Amino acid sequence: QEDALQDAGWSPTRMQTRPPLVLPKSLPPPRAKARIEARDGDTLPSMGTEGHDFSETLPEQAASGQSLCVAVDDVGLHAGINGAAVELAMAGRAQALACRVTAPAWTQVVPQLPRLRGLQVEIGLQLDLTEHLSDASNRRALGQWLLGAGVPKRAALEREIDEQLTRFESATGYAPDFICGHRHVHQTRSVRSTLVRHIAQRYQAGHHPWLRAARPARGAAARPSGLRDWALARSAQHLHQVAREESLRTNRQQLGLHHFDGGAQQYHQLMTEWLPLARDGDVLVCHPSQKTLAAADRWLPARAAQHQFLMSRELPALLERLGLQLQPMRQMLARRSRW
Repeated sequence: QEDALQDAGWSPTRMQTRPPLVLPKSLPPPRAKARIEARDGDTLPSMGTEGHDFSETLPEQAASGQSLCVAVDDVGLHAGINGAAVELAMAGRAQALACRVTAPAWTQVVPQLPRLRGLQVEIGLQLDLTEHLSDASNRRALGQWLLGAGVPKRAALEREIDEQLTRFESATGYAPDFICGHRHVHQTRSVRSTLVRHIAQRYQAGHHPWLRAARPARGAAARPSGLRDWALARSAQHLHQVAREESLRTNRQQLGLHHFDGGAQQYHQLMTEWLPLARDGDVLVCHPSQKTLAAADRWLPARAAQHQFLMSRELPALLERLGLQLQPMRQMLARRSRW
């Protein structure tokens, strides 16, 4: 019941070389030019039994202040979002891109990903079970996933998850760095356990994608208030617990959740409220887009406002004032295995 309280209409809103990329056995290894070899000592920590275990593999990378990962969602939906995502990543304003591999413009952004990966931008899968699916018969409204009412059987859900992961791997040549869900569907009671088990079985231990959990940061400015927030926080906490049972890592908390309203000035104000709450291991989710006439996107004005601020001079000035640095989640997880 706690998951069912989430409103189906609510949508949230340099670098170190990686370990060798590990693909599932069902796929051929990537071409040599697609691999990024690891340096000595560049490994991910295993999960401890007590929690709060720190890795000694990257002592020189420990931040003096707090670090934050900025993630762009909905990559692959249309050209405006793709353009904004690439621009922000190239400018060092975004460290993670969440890709919807069944969306209309996914193949258009794939050729841009190698150079972003060379900059150590994390490329992840945004699981979509409510809009664009590989098998349309598996599509359900978010409310159905929340309630577990009339959803596909586990075997059908596993096939859909498998197909979206396979599309990602076939297009890029590597496994996703992280996995999240469109409209947080991956956190729902109907999906989370199946997804976590699938990840644990598909990828080798120590090379699992991290899972993005939308646990709101503490503080009145972190999110809208009410039962929606409580339901979101509870479902994210359940995902965190299920992931821990399979030794999968998650981010600490998530910032950036808000209704798609207001312009760049209001988004600027929200950022001045969110960023002081950021701590090591947090992710700030955004939904930017360049202005375009080609996309039938009712949220385009709000997306353009986010893009305008994220590319403005105000963002680095605000980060500097707060002593925050932007950093991929992988680096933060290498310092600390769980939150």
